[in-house]
Amino acid sequence: EKLYLQLASLKIAEKEAEAPPPNVYSVRTPSIVFPVDVDIIKLTAQFVARNGRQFLAGLTAREQRNPQFEFLNPAHPLFTYFQKLVDAYAKVVIPPTKLLDELRKKIADPFSIYKETLVRSKHEAKKRDEEAKEAGDRDAEETMMAAIDWHDFV
Repeated sequence: EKLYLQLASLKIAEKEAEAPPPNVYSVRTPSIVFPVDVDIIKLTAQFVARNGRQFLAGLTAREQRNPQFEFLNPAHPLFTYFQKLVDAYAKVVIPPTKLLDELRKKIADPFSIYKETLVRSKHEAKKRDEEAKEAGDRDAEETMMAAIDWHDFV
């Protein structure tokens, strides 16, 4: 209840709030990947993030004939997904000191975390509404174009 009251009492300017920083710790999974492959890619990315690029070079050389590790080939469509995962895991496994300092400050003031969460959720809701409106506008335009009898113009 206390948390709810704090969030309810939080006043955020109704004018256009600046967008929160992008979430660099999550990576969208491509739709072309099987769950087993996702697990292999994620686990490999964790090891590469922890052990470095030399580990990646050795693994690539050792597993070049293994079809489960084809994503290590830079020409493979899942290589960029793998690289994004490595970058995200590296930021978590070996965080920069600036980030650690910011986290220590936020721990001292939990209200700032609530505020950031509320700002991010409002921004995401607004973004989803705009995307839904644009999709609705496109559907309406397609419907209107389909209703035109183009033979009248010939």
